[in-house]
Amino acid sequence: MLLPFAFVLAIGVPPSLGAPAATPVDFPLNGGPATAFGGMATVRIVTNLALSPEAQAVFDSDFQATGYFGAFALSKDGGYGYSSGVGSLQAAREVALAECSAVNGTCAVIAELVPEDYAPPPGGALTLSQQVQSHFSTAAKNPDFQALAVSEDGAFAMYWGMASQPEADQQALTDCEANRDHSLPDLRDMPCVLVTNLP
Repeated sequence: MLLPFAFVLAIGVPPSLGAPAATPVDFPLNGGPATAFGGMATVRIVTNLALSPEAQAVFDSDFQATGYFGAFALSKDGGYGYSSGVGSLQAAREVALAECSAVNGTCAVIAELVPEDYAPPPGGALTLSQQVQSHFSTAAKNPDFQALAVSEDGAFAMYWGMASQPEADQQALTDCEANRDHSLPDLRDMPCVLVTNLP
């Protein structure tokens, strides 16, 4: 007798950064199809400000460690906050600003991590972090039934080999919610939703 094989992937959210106003990305709260991006993350400089040696070291290593989407926020006194591996560019900005302003006062986004081929997605499409994108791209190799749940804050869970689609959906949503970051109380709620176009 073969038992269903379940596999879980989950990631928390690293510290975030803020960002300036730009085209908002609409992350559908009822789930939907995901927009695929190729290539690696690239740093997009928003404002060219000098960083302290400590901030520069974090910018060069930790900030870029988990890829797009991300943002790096800086305060006037040199404090900083950042995010990377987040589910949308808008969320990356919000998380970075919240991280920075929680200990530094007013902050502004000075850099963003985006896919090499980034363009704002069409309305109603989800965006995926670089790590989740790699799982999305290989989902066709997974046995049914499978589900991928994602949050804008970077949390996700993926299950496959389940007994039914509703079971896979529920398990992915439950585990994704359990992995969300709730450490920034002033940040807007970013619930987990299902990706509807797995290959």
